Amino acid sequence: MIKRAVKHGIRVRYVLADSWFSSKGFIQAVRQIRHQAMHVVCGVRKDKRKYEYRGVAVDAKTLLTQLQKAGKASRCRKLNTRYFEVVVPYEGVGEVQWYFCRFPYAKEWRLFLSTDTALSFVKMMEIYTVRWTIDVFFKGMK
Repeated sequence: MIKRAVKHGIRVRYVLADSWFSSKGFIQAVRQIRHQAMHVVCGVRKDKRKYEYRGVAVDAKTLLTQLQKAGKASRCRKLNTRYFEVVVPYEGVGEVQWYFCRFPYAKEWRLFLSTDTALSFVKMMEIYTVRWTIDVFFKGMK
């Protein structure tokens, strides 16, 4: 569908996806369209997928634990949330930016991914929240 849209002249900078579509294959496919001109911003599940961090293959939960132990959490006043940002190589995709964030009154940390490593946390969240309005629109259209 994305390839068809690009073929018909639709130009985008980011492809937004929920955690259901955040597979390595999906990210690779999007990055190959238009010679890596489009970036992916998506939510990611904290599953058993491995990422390289400081030369060691770790899963998302282990990576979060290591970041928490390092104590380098940032605070975003605009969104009233705490977060960690880290750039890691993702096999087959290249360098990706991970954002672990915990929203107010939430117990669980959420994980987001961006293939645009220059994207700040606030900008990534502004882009990602557009996905929610699209979901609401489609639900209303059904």
